[in-house]
Amino acid sequence: AQVRKARDVVARRRRNGEMLTSLLEGTPNIRPQKVMSDCHASYWLYGLTVNPDAPFTASQFVEAYRAEGLPASPSYIGKPIFLCSQAISEQRTFGNSSHPWDHPKARKGIRYTEGLCPRTEDLLDRMVTLPLTEWYAEEDIQDIATALHKVASHYRP
Repeated sequence: AQVRKARDVVARRRRNGEMLTSLLEGTPNIRPQKVMSDCHASYWLYGLTVNPDAPFTASQFVEAYRAEGLPASPSYIGKPIFLCSQAISEQRTFGNSSHPWDHPKARKGIRYTEGLCPRTEDLLDRMVTLPLTEWYAEEDIQDIATALHKVASHYRP
């Protein structure tokens, strides 16, 4: 039953996400998620990043935005997935096995440690996610944009 609704749900989410992006144009200290040309987002969540030189962190921004009565979360998954999985970070799988890292043809010395992907880690630290549903009306999107602009423009640590 849900599959039959998917096309309409995604179309409404896309409309809301694109509307929010256009309303955020020119907002200081934050950057809405970029959708590559010839691509379409489903906007499961709406992502934005706090600029590196902003006077606030993603966590501080979210706290101030939530004070406006709207939900948001700092980051997305917290750390890159290779740092979240003990099997990957400690190279322990299948009991005491280290397969595939101990395979004779595996490249030796690969370690999944903090700092391996500094740009990804930086981006995740500066990311903010917002819920964005197909049920939001244009007025809801306008309220979200207004609150985001207010916090991004007037936040003082």
